[in-house]
Amino acid sequence: MVKAVLFIYGLGHQINHGEWTFQQLPAPGDLVHIVGKDGQHHYASVRHVEHSPVRLEGQGQPAAIIVTDWSSTHPADLLS
Repeated sequence: MVKAVLFIYGLGHQINHGEWTFQQLPAPGDLVHIVGKDGQHHYASVRHVEHSPVRLEGQGQPAAIIVTDWSSTHPADLLS
C-alpha cells in the first residue's frame, strides 16, 4: 500500500483532499474516484505523480503526491 496526498484542480480551485491509501500509484491519464468529506463522489484524471522510494530495510512507508484535474461528480458525464 502507498500513502498519497491527493490534490484536485478544477473550476479555478486547487483542493487538497488529504491522505489516501492506494494499492499502487496511479499513472498520468488514470481516473481516480473518491468520496469527499461532503459525501459527494469526485472523479479526476491524474495529471502527474511525485514520489520518493523508501529502502526495503529502512523505516517509514512510501509516500506520494498525486495531482489531478477534476472531471465530474457524476459517472455518466465521463461517457460523453
